[in-house]
Amino acid sequence: MTPSISAYDCRPPPIFIPLITIAEIAVFIYYVVTYRNKSDSNDFKVSSGFPIDSILIYNPTKRHELWRFLTYMFIHYGYKHLVFNCLVQIVLGLLLELVHKFWRVGLVYLLGVISGSLASSVTDSFSLMCGASGGCYALIGAHLATVIMNWDIMQEGWLNNPLNFISSGVVRSILIIVLDRRVLSVEYSFFIKRFLISKEFIQYSYLRVNKKHIQRR
Repeated sequence: MTPSISAYDCRPPPIFIPLITIAEIAVFIYYVVTYRNKSDSNDFKVSSGFPIDSILIYNPTKRHELWRFLTYMFIHYGYKHLVFNCLVQIVLGLLLELVHKFWRVGLVYLLGVISGSLASSVTDSFSLMCGASGGCYALIGAHLATVIMNWDIMQEGWLNNPLNFISSGVVRSILIIVLDRRVLSVEYSFFIKRFLISKEFIQYSYLRVNKKHIQRR
């Protein structure tokens, strides 16, 4: 067994990533059920939309409600948005938590979420915000740092058996690139749409919201 594999330890077992993922799924299901029979101007449903009047979503007109800088991570724009974020959290987050334990991974994840909302509130002060992409970016960055700092150890005997190969720095780097490109491609597509739609609308990270609708709230 190589040192990189022996570093994984289930004592204590992963706690933070499973709990945060379950919470995000539970909140999504709650709003889907709650809004099922409602006629909402934002057309929230399983495949698209979001609960614009939720007390969890980040709303620039309600910056004084400080919890929104964190709780927006529980709101997702359709099931595809939710599934992809959960996939990144599980694939990268669980691996990190097995080595670095839940308190470190949890701190990195939550700081990523808060940093994302703080940065966006300064650079794009008229946009609503939802999704756990900030936390996912933080996990990607933490995983990349782990690979760089432990490259020699991870590459030790990486061609000897399938387990060593899967846990090697090369495979991890490819995984990070694939996931990061996927996240960036989604963000970039919405960034482009921002400049193609009418000025009447505001767009940010999975959201297309009528400006008048935001101001009215």
